[in-house]
Amino acid sequence: MFIAPKTINAPAGPSAQYWPKTDTTLNGGLNLVDREWKLSDGQTPKVLNLWWKNGELGKRWGQDFLLSTEEPETVTYATYKFPFKSYIIKHTGTKLYKQNMTTGATTALYTVNASKGVFFKFNGKLYYKQPGLYLEISESLVASVVVPYIPTVIINRTYSGGGDTNEQYNRLGAGFINAFVTDGSHASYPLTDTVLDATALVASSDGGATWPLIENTDFTVDRATGIVTFVSTPTAGTNVYKVKGFKTNQADIDAILNSLYVIPFGGQNDNRVFIGGGNGGYYYWTGITTAGADPTYFAYNNYNIIGLTDETINGFGKQYDTLCIFKDREIYGTTYTWDGTKGVFNTFPINSQVGCDCPDSIQNVNNYLVWLTTYAGIYTMVGTAVQNQRKVFNISRNINPRLLTETTLKTASSVDFDGKYWLCVGDKVYLWDYFISPYVDTGNPDESARILSWWYFDTINAGSWVIDGLQLYYVNRATGKTVMFHETYDNDQFYDFGAAITSMYRYPLRKMGGGIYEFTVSDGILGIRGDTLSSHTVQYFTSDDPYGDPSIETVDAGTFGWDTFAWDLFYWGVTYPEYPAELMPGAKNVRLFGAEFSNSEPGVDMNMSSVIWEYKLTKKI
Repeated sequence: MFIAPKTINAPAGPSAQYWPKTDTTLNGGLNLVDREWKLSDGQTPKVLNLWWKNGELGKRWGQDFLLSTEEPETVTYATYKFPFKSYIIKHTGTKLYKQNMTTGATTALYTVNASKGVFFKFNGKLYYKQPGLYLEISESLVASVVVPYIPTVIINRTYSGGGDTNEQYNRLGAGFINAFVTDGSHASYPLTDTVLDATALVASSDGGATWPLIENTDFTVDRATGIVTFVSTPTAGTNVYKVKGFKTNQADIDAILNSLYVIPFGGQNDNRVFIGGGNGGYYYWTGITTAGADPTYFAYNNYNIIGLTDETINGFGKQYDTLCIFKDREIYGTTYTWDGTKGVFNTFPINSQVGCDCPDSIQNVNNYLVWLTTYAGIYTMVGTAVQNQRKVFNISRNINPRLLTETTLKTASSVDFDGKYWLCVGDKVYLWDYFISPYVDTGNPDESARILSWWYFDTINAGSWVIDGLQLYYVNRATGKTVMFHETYDNDQFYDFGAAITSMYRYPLRKMGGGIYEFTVSDGILGIRGDTLSSHTVQYFTSDDPYGDPSIETVDAGTFGWDTFAWDLFYWGVTYPEYPAELMPGAKNVRLFGAEFSNSEPGVDMNMSSVIWEYKLTKKI
């Protein structure tokens, strides 16, 4: 449909006034806390599937499946947040999949557990960690179980023992290497460990370049004592002969395998892998091998304990050069220093009252960490130093009355995209537009939170998210299907899987008479984008009709398009950059006035750039 601009009636006389007196942007977002008539101009007590973008209020992006068929319909557990080698890598059901981003076709990579996991990238490879399983995905997209690094724990060991400690044992694996000083006359040498595993030992006579010597052929071993006896007495040499043995400490291995949350960190460079969660307050980090940073080597002494050991770690986040470690009601920080010999990770408390119990909500937003709690909503951290413990602030004040009634907060997912913090709880999204309203510590925490711009969407059930440049995807938490957003004004922009996007915006009740006078609202002017098909159903609310005037108005505006063309609706007109649509509320002698705009039409926007009301004061209350 195309509608030509109408002529707006001139002011009815010297007593005619306008609300607001200056053009007001409608970008303040949702505020469910303050009394409706006390909301700041631009805020709203009620909004659905709209946001402020490109200088106007309009419907959020539409959605469609990347591939509607062939994908397995099952629960999603994890997705890598970026494409890996041009594929989406996701875990749904009991399979790890790669998904072609052009065709949508999925290919199974590995059978995994039906439980939550975490992806991370390190040294060009992708890793997947879930309780009991640690996988490596190569650059050629082949998935396999991580093979733990086998450290040389001692060198210069002689036939009588002793030697010099070299590398720490690997908490993740059972293997260890001893390097011996052989004297040419002794055939038996003791390993550093006794009561060895049944796994066959191997040995090297070339300093570990190859391992051709085989147990029971080239040497024997007493597993109880750990003594290795070579069939041919080794020639004299220093650390030329090495023996690789195995002794399993399942509790140590499980401490790593059962930890869930993973993050690369190393101060100014992320050359270590930190892991925790699932083992109380313990967390662990990888060591450096002769080959460099290695995510398969958890040096035995690289661990720490924060807080109470019976309260588990719920996640990690990085803020500047500090790794933040979250528990339910505590936050700790870790920084990296070099003591001249080795790197040292120093841990200190950041906050002893607020933590995080919703692990997938943690994001670094505008260089500040943001996260969700079930007990108080969403927080941000503006300082990590010990003296700044007070610098943890609640930012969800405006939406807490709805957010904190959600029953699935602990499984919420999040993403930082397009200048917005997206928090998906169930099939709802709470969105903070921090480009519009970055967090500023005003000195009044309530005011700092009140001025933030929050928006509310439904029918988005994101279990995990994927960012590919300017394109955002998510994997449906219930079905495992990948969903893409339509981010431009195209024919699919205003559809959700081919159906309508229901939208609504409430212009809040206003006391145009300042609470002293009754007033009459005769006209309104609604600014609408002139080149986009847009429709609005308008209902008015007053002190006389607090539940809404039974009569409603419909406002349509738009531009030509063959996909929506109908001859019976056609007539000539002129397209304007902004179409000023006239509203006629006819609200007489009221003390409060507001309006709701709604739209449930498929393929049609509900665009609003401004609203201005013409009113007259009538009588003093």
